[in-house]
Amino acid sequence: TETHREIALVEHPERPIPLEHYYVTQGKLHLVRDAAGRRRAMFPREGPTESPHPADVIRELRQAELLPAIWFAFSRRNVEEAAQLCALSAPKPHGEQRAAIESAIAWTLDILPEEDRGLPQLSMLVSLLRRGVGFHHAGLLPPLKELAERLFSQNLLSVICATDTLAVGINMPARTVVISSMDRPFGGTLTPNDFSQLTGRSGRRGIDKRGAVVMLPSRHYAFEEEYRKVCSPLTPIMSTFALRYSTLLSAMEGGDERLANVVRASLRQFQMRASARRAQDEIETLRVELGGDRNVDEDEIRDYLLLQANLSDMEKEQKRARRARSKSNARGAAGRRYDRAREERTRLSALLKEHPAHGRTQALEREDPERVALLRAVNRLSVQIERDRLECDQEAVETAAAVRTVLTRLGYVSKRGLTRKALGLREIVAPAGIVLSEMYTRGAFDDLDAAEMAEAISWFANDQDRRRFNRFRLDRRLYAIHQDAEEVFSRVSRAEEDEGINLAQGPSRWFHGVAYAWCTGASVEEIASRVALGEGDIVSVLNKTVDLLDQFEGMLAQHSDAHLLMVVAEAKRLLVRGLVAMVRSGDRIAEPSTA
Repeated sequence: TETHREIALVEHPERPIPLEHYYVTQGKLHLVRDAAGRRRAMFPREGPTESPHPADVIRELRQAELLPAIWFAFSRRNVEEAAQLCALSAPKPHGEQRAAIESAIAWTLDILPEEDRGLPQLSMLVSLLRRGVGFHHAGLLPPLKELAERLFSQNLLSVICATDTLAVGINMPARTVVISSMDRPFGGTLTPNDFSQLTGRSGRRGIDKRGAVVMLPSRHYAFEEEYRKVCSPLTPIMSTFALRYSTLLSAMEGGDERLANVVRASLRQFQMRASARRAQDEIETLRVELGGDRNVDEDEIRDYLLLQANLSDMEKEQKRARRARSKSNARGAAGRRYDRAREERTRLSALLKEHPAHGRTQALEREDPERVALLRAVNRLSVQIERDRLECDQEAVETAAAVRTVLTRLGYVSKRGLTRKALGLREIVAPAGIVLSEMYTRGAFDDLDAAEMAEAISWFANDQDRRRFNRFRLDRRLYAIHQDAEEVFSRVSRAEEDEGINLAQGPSRWFHGVAYAWCTGASVEEIASRVALGEGDIVSVLNKTVDLLDQFEGMLAQHSDAHLLMVVAEAKRLLVRGLVAMVRSGDRIAEPSTA
């Protein structure tokens, strides 16, 4: 509303399908909270305990008619292991259900490139699907993820084990959600927001009268303590807004004020102003309490009270300055600080006595001290609002100035406006854009062939910071370019650091060799055997490399670089084959023909 126009917020606090909470302990399923929100069982004496075997949990759910279920785990390894264990007691598909599963599997195998039909994850998934169980995580190849999603959505599977990414963006509800652990593998426990997101998959509209969430014990925590945490009120979703040089360059054509407005209009800035909005709401409440009194000029009295508050602050400052002066040279900085405070106190004291509301305010304090207290509260909140707004505005102005300084220092902005370099950088929306632009200016890409170009760009397409095992080695030529990329990123980072901003992204320090291997004919299976990435991750980062090449191509067009434009076109052709081509074409696993 602050940025664009008045917006109507529509809220629906009630769940379309009521949710029941269950807990499994001592081999039994217990109702913890019913669909009406009433607590039905508590486990105050139960401390940390071993988690039950997944097969036993599925057996309990089957007897309670709580299948199909999504079993959430928080690592890919745990997901695949859970799927294998759940299959031990999951209902086996028979008849038409079995035939439909076989038909879908056959259809998927037919559309997969022949070289990818022998992947270990494929044989594992197919084996489990035939037993009515699937698994789903980001390391799974896109056609296999889609196969598992479709079979589960058609009610052909009784259990699907998945990481929490399944809870976001995929319309795949279940009768029940099983949260295998309240612990996350890299530390911390589930938040109320996490719990709400996961349980949101429970309950199928038009099918289930109630949804269910099943929680399991753990030797790492006591159930009641963690259950109380996840049932707490939701925490605000904070903005992860990140500035991009491409966006800022477009705004700079309108001058520094427009550039600052781009920052001001972000959700992050809106959230920074939250305390000011709360203070404004409090002021409105206080104004209602104050009512109106025609015999009292409240603005004049508030002005007097604000002056009074400033005098009080200055009296405190003078005391602090006196103590500091007593511990040091009276003629030094501490002495000068005391003199300034004493002079300001004298000035404010005189203004207070001369103020037209001086007598009336003192009389009002005697007659109606509560009203004066309310007016003082309004003053404090008004000062807070102004301070918050100034801080946000100052950040926006400082960020805009910092961006202009960095871009000027690197040759993207001159006294006459945006340079040709800037027009090229504007085409790259990725955070690595300015590093790629600087590398291009230095001629780093001039002598690369298509496979080498794809490889160099791929270093900026991988957004995973955690280092992983990688047996690929760069040849001397590509290694030198990688070193150059690191040096360029370091130079850009220093320029940003000097101005207090952090926008650029450098090359991955561990991800290399994958794109070059793919462009020179390696299969997904061969690449996966040499780098610690799932097959789905490999396809994903190759696809992101093509996207980044598209942006890089836009920059080259601004520079009219015909040679590198041909190299980039060939690099994309080498990348877009097999599973990458299937993903980019938008192919989906269609329903097998029943004709």
